[in-house]
Formats: sequence, structure tokens, C-alpha cells
Amino acid sequence: MGKSISVSLEGHFEEFISEKLNKGSFDSPLSIVQEGLRLLELEDNKIENLNTALEAGKNSPMIKDFNPTSFLDYLNKKNA
Repeated sequence: MGKSISVSLEGHFEEFISEKLNKGSFDSPLSIVQEGLRLLELEDNKIENLNTALEAGKNSPMIKDFNPTSFLDYLNKKNA
């Protein structure tokens, strides 16, 4: 079982949670917070993956004869 943490929310977030509960979107405040944390974790992972890809691109060799028009044609045909 996880460690118990107490959080107090006021104003906007308190109203937001009440709205979600009243609409039946969630069955408890805990489930709302867990979903928010799940989404935050997904976003953090996306940012980490993007930063890794950017670093890999930065460290890759430069293509000297790159033709953007040909590459765009290739992508369009590939995704058609």
C-alpha cells in the first residue's frame, strides 16, 4: 500500500474537482488526482523522449547533399 499524502486545494481546483464529481466523470477526488498525475507523467515522458531525440539529432553528422523537396516528396508518398 502506498504512503498517504494529504493535499488541500482551494479556488479553481476545488471547483474543478467538484464539477468532475457532479458530472460523474470520476467517482472520487482521489481518482481525479491519480488521473492528473498519470497525465503529468505521460507529458514528462514525452518531453524526455523529445529531448533525447533532439540531442541525438544534434550529435548526428550533417547531411551535405540534403534536398528538402525530394525528402518532402518521399514523406508524402510514404504516408499516402
